[in-house]
Amino acid sequence: MVDLGGKFDAGCVTGAAGTPTNSTAVFAPNVWRGDVMVPLSLTENFFYRQEWGSQGKYDWDKSQVSNITIYMGKPGIYAYVAAGRNRPTGTPMTDWVAKGNDPGSTQHNAWPSIDEMIGWAEATLGSW
Repeated sequence: MVDLGGKFDAGCVTGAAGTPTNSTAVFAPNVWRGDVMVPLSLTENFFYRQEWGSQGKYDWDKSQVSNITIYMGKPGIYAYVAAGRNRPTGTPMTDWVAKGNDPGSTQHNAWPSIDEMIGWAEATLGSW
């Protein structure tokens, strides 16, 4: 992955049950589960998405994203959830998950081995 992050905020607007009073629409972020990311920087934090917050009975940060695994290049740099579009402020992923957001998501402080990444590719694409 070569991206700087924070661009995984796609969704749609619906008139679903639970739409707040005096509102006709609810922003519903897409479900995002089970991804693995390997940011390449050894010097910068990685902003992998933005806070979505809640709307009516929907708490998007607790329901739409889970089991994301991020491998940072070394200890001392962190995956972050950006506070809206106002980067570089935000919350470290470890603190974010501790508050019940992005359940099951984890940050590792070393890159996976080349053999492990090749194994992921083979599991997805088959042997070549």
